[in-house]
Amino acid sequence: MPLRLPFGHNTVRPFGAGAWPRTLLTVLTLLLAALGSAPHTSFSAGSASPVHHCRGSTRARVPIAWPTAHDHAIDHRLPFHHVPADIRRWGYLIVPTARRYHVDPYLIAGVIQMESNGDPLAWNLDSDARGLMQVLHASFQPADNIRLGVSMLAGFLAQYHRLNLALAAYNAGPGYVQEYNGVPPFPETRDYIVMVRYFRDHDAGRHLSLARRVRFEAALHNLIAVSKRLCG
Repeated sequence: MPLRLPFGHNTVRPFGAGAWPRTLLTVLTLLLAALGSAPHTSFSAGSASPVHHCRGSTRARVPIAWPTAHDHAIDHRLPFHHVPADIRRWGYLIVPTARRYHVDPYLIAGVIQMESNGDPLAWNLDSDARGLMQVLHASFQPADNIRLGVSMLAGFLAQYHRLNLALAAYNAGPGYVQEYNGVPPFPETRDYIVMVRYFRDHDAGRHLSLARRVRFEAALHNLIAVSKRLCG
C-alpha cells in the first residue's frame, strides 16, 4: 500500500477531503506567473485575490535542514534556468535523487511546483500530506521527503510505463488507475497531469505549442473554479 498519494488517496476521491489545494494562493500566483504570455489570457494575478487557503492548510513548525551556501553554489551549476527560485533552491537534492531513481529532474521539479510550490513545511492537516512532495505521514526533512516522493513516482513510472498514468497514480492513487484501467475521469486529476507536464517542459526550456498553452490555461481556470467551490 503506498504511503501517499498527493491530492488524494487510494480510497478517497481526489479533493474529497479538502486535500487540494493546500497552499493554493501561492500556487495560483506561481501558475499565473508561469502562464506568462499564454494566449487568450483573460485574467491577471489579481484574480487570485478572492481565493483562500482551504481548511487544514498550514505550515509545520519543525526544524529542517535548509540549503546552505555550499548547496546553493551547487544549485547554480545545475541546468535549471527556467525553474522558479523556490523550486530551484532544492536542485542540489532533486538532481542526485533523479539520477538515483532514473527520473527526469524537471518532472520532479514540476511535481514539487504543483504539490507545495517549493515550501518544505507545507502541511495538510486533513490528509497529513507533508513537505515538498506532499507525502502522507512523511518527514518534513527535504532530503527524506524528496527521496520518498521520487521513489514512489519512479515506482509508478516502472509499473505503468506511461507518464500520464504515473502522474494519475501519484495524484489520485493507483487504486483509481487500476479501477478505470487508465487515467481516472476526475477533472482535477486530468488538470494535474496537464499542469505538471507543462511545468516540466517549460522549466526545461522546451518548446511549448499554442495548443499546450491553451490546455494549460484551461486547466488553470478549472483550478481556480475548484478553489472557489472548496475554499470559498
